[in-house]
Amino acid sequence: KQKTKGSLKAMLQQGEPFQPSRTAAFFLWNAAYCGGFVYWAYSVRAPRMLPVRLSCGLRHPQAARNTALLCGIDNFVATPLLCMPLYYLFKSAIDATADERQRPIALSQGALRQYASESREVLALSWGLWVPIHLVTFSVVPEPWKEKAVEARSRPPMPSEIASCEPS
Repeated sequence: KQKTKGSLKAMLQQGEPFQPSRTAAFFLWNAAYCGGFVYWAYSVRAPRMLPVRLSCGLRHPQAARNTALLCGIDNFVATPLLCMPLYYLFKSAIDATADERQRPIALSQGALRQYASESREVLALSWGLWVPIHLVTFSVVPEPWKEKAVEARSRPPMPSEIASCEPS
């Protein structure tokens, strides 16, 4: 079985049929990691542990240090040690045949070997995009808008989001 690569557009250009189960699985990964963990870590926990604004709205005296720490933790700890390995594990499970899924340890080892072999290139691309974005997000964007700011940089906005630009 040929492994799928990249986006829906790339799959269709390769002549592969649309796979609703693959889309659903990536939706679940994104909802669990990005929607669950990332929301908790950066909207709930981080503002308490590494604040960049005081409750009155003024800049925290340690804002520059805390911004650097938040950016560093996300890009050099969470991304290489949590986000990307989980992504590779999920992708491996999605692309696996039914027989391969019967051997989850071997499947996981293969996914982590693939991540290890591609990690330099993947992380360099990630850091080139996300380090500047996170420096802005963690330092300049007001607290209620942080989640929307990251979403806006991750994908095009939906028409309903353009119509109502209220912070969540």
